[in-house]
Amino acid sequence: MRKIALAAAVSLSLNGASYALGLGEIEMYSALNQSLDAEIAILSATEDELRNMRVTLASADAFARAGLVQLPVLSSVGFEVDRRPDGKAVVKVTSNE
Repeated sequence: MRKIALAAAVSLSLNGASYALGLGEIEMYSALNQSLDAEIAILSATEDELRNMRVTLASADAFARAGLVQLPVLSSVGFEVDRRPDGKAVVKVTSNE
């Protein structure tokens, strides 16, 4: 269920068009009551796709279609495409709350 919610909550776009993308498990580096600090492995993307990728929170309509509630606290969540020291591409997920 967590993966379904995550897939509904994240919108990936390449040059304005949205695509499905292979994502791995989410790795949490923060604990309960700490600011969110996590990474999601990107399993399948070319170098060009990674350079042009923009990750955002999904729209309210996407949440509704998935049967999820878009909580106000999600407005503080940020996403960034990055690389781990081992070279693997990830989406860094952070919050300031």
